[in-house]
Amino acid sequence: MAIGLLHTREPDPTRKSGGMTGEAAETLRTHPAVLPGFVTMAVLLYFASSEGGYPATTWYPGALFLLILLGVALATLPAPARPSRPVVAALGLLTAYAAWTFVTIAWAGDPGDAWDGANRVALYVVIFALFALWPIRSSAAAAVLGVLGLGVALLGLLTLMRAGASADPETFFSQGRFSEPTGYKNADVALWSMAFLPCVLLAARREVTPLLRGAFLAGAGVLGGLALMGQSRASLLVVPVTLLVYLVLVPGRLRAFGALLAAALGVAAASGPLLDVFRAFDRDTPLGPALDSAVVAVLLVSVALAVVGTLWGVADRRIELSVATSAKLRRGGAVTAGAATLLAVVVALAVVGNPFSAAGDAWEEFKSGDRYGQGDDSGSRFTGDLGSNRYDLWRVALERFSEEPVAGIGIDNFQQDYLQRAETVEKPRYPHSLILGVLSQTGIVGTLLLVGALGAALAAGVAALRRGSGLGSGLRGAAAAGAVTVFVYFVLHGSLDWLWEFPALGGMAFAMLGVATALGRRAPSSPRPSTAGGRAFGAASVVVPGLMVGCLAASLLAPWLAEREMKVAGESWQAGPSQALDRLERAAALNPVASDPDLRAGLISVYVGDLRTAESRFRDALEREPRNAYAMLELGVIASERGFPDVAFEWLAKSAELTPRDAITADALDAVARLERLSVQDINDQILKRARLPAE
Repeated sequence: MAIGLLHTREPDPTRKSGGMTGEAAETLRTHPAVLPGFVTMAVLLYFASSEGGYPATTWYPGALFLLILLGVALATLPAPARPSRPVVAALGLLTAYAAWTFVTIAWAGDPGDAWDGANRVALYVVIFALFALWPIRSSAAAAVLGVLGLGVALLGLLTLMRAGASADPETFFSQGRFSEPTGYKNADVALWSMAFLPCVLLAARREVTPLLRGAFLAGAGVLGGLALMGQSRASLLVVPVTLLVYLVLVPGRLRAFGALLAAALGVAAASGPLLDVFRAFDRDTPLGPALDSAVVAVLLVSVALAVVGTLWGVADRRIELSVATSAKLRRGGAVTAGAATLLAVVVALAVVGNPFSAAGDAWEEFKSGDRYGQGDDSGSRFTGDLGSNRYDLWRVALERFSEEPVAGIGIDNFQQDYLQRAETVEKPRYPHSLILGVLSQTGIVGTLLLVGALGAALAAGVAALRRGSGLGSGLRGAAAAGAVTVFVYFVLHGSLDWLWEFPALGGMAFAMLGVATALGRRAPSSPRPSTAGGRAFGAASVVVPGLMVGCLAASLLAPWLAEREMKVAGESWQAGPSQALDRLERAAALNPVASDPDLRAGLISVYVGDLRTAESRFRDALEREPRNAYAMLELGVIASERGFPDVAFEWLAKSAELTPRDAITADALDAVARLERLSVQDINDQILKRARLPAE
């Protein structure tokens, strides 16, 4: 979307206009930092299209590119004006939090995962800095929001159409819920919902050209429909709260409410076919016809909303309302919104009954984990049982926080503790909660740093809402409100699910936080006089970030190269086992704290029949990660196959102690206790078969 399609003022007839290109060029001339921002958004959209950026071989090169982009921006763009205290605090505390996550590697049970987690935090700091360091025009900020909204909407529409045209559309779904392109259904819903907010925001703004308003409203319809297909029960809690925050912050609430209502009506009109897709899975009926109907419904709704948005935009530009009429409409809109809210509350109470009893029943369902992932007789997951394993995950996270409250257990370290303490058979890597993850993994120290950073950044963003006459007047306030609300959604939904670990989602959230922060800054109207303090600040603003960029580049490069070596080894080991093992040796040298290269080398050695090498590599893995239950299981089975039952029993007992609910380990231990000889190949085939089963 071109910057020139957003008009923040009436054209001056005495001024020669270069058109869209001229306005864009003027914006880039006066605010050159806009260009790195758009490049960053392009990278984040690439992440979104590539499993949400979750694979390390995807986000590591992206992180390196963005780090280089930040370095180039610092070296070539005009030096940022000395930022306000909230901006300094936000950047300083966020950088300190990233540094603290690197420190936690020292005591993490799995230092390899901790290094990845710390690098991911550093990526979010880089993204935030790319937007927050330089002031931004309101039109450019709106354009960034528009790129997020329309870019994700287009991605979603193309993905849905690919699913409809696929010979195997089931691969685009998980348990009947749309799960592409991220590969995880709840992350999908978060992606669509985060992009929905900029679309409805810009669809309501008079400054946006009519055609684009139609496109934004159509995009909102697409995104709302896709979110409905994801059937995330967390969204039932998060979306209403987020929209309430949005309506409180955004200027022109009547317009904002109108765009929301139009998008909601469009999604409601398509809800039948969209929900039928889940019902097809739930009732084991053919998917093809239901999916075809859903695709057609989304396309029809998007076209209808595009027409409505365009006509609204045309009428909005031609009709000028008096101050008195505008005031009456605002009052009428407020009364209508209040009445609608009251009606919703009454209907909810009529359906739910006693809210306290209903809350108690819901809590018991949530704790039980029964009927996890199922719908009710209506074929909808939204109205099904609230059973979930979240409660058990959160219980373990809180236990570990209570045991290590100050420093935490190490960033991205949860799986080992959960496997040992779980009351379920799940093997999650993360606690499915941003809040509990930060508390348990980085302790009180990390939590205070992160909360302080986010609070300071939001305080800086609030300045944009206060600019001008009244709260959040004009496009500046609207863009700031939209950016803040996107970040609020991410935090709220991320507190109920694991979203932080998807760089597309976390990156977009911190990009929006950076946009809101930048909108709260004022570009200096004239150059500041050179002073000793100013020169010192300018030197520090170059030297210190330069050193940090260099160190972080090294931290990102080594594990990325190691991941590349492991990926190639995994793809080519059957054709050349020895070459694959050589690659894994290089990977282990590049990433000296990760156990994965040794674990994979041990597994390849098992499959080629070299049990001595396999034993050596699994022992090496334990040197790096002493609580790795899988390595202990393999060592126990290898010892059994080689005829050392006592050694086998010792290793298997250690593995079973760390994973008491693992059936394969328990069966292997029982077999060795009966003096039966195990086969490594058979055990690994069982593990592989279990890995291929659909997640519950």
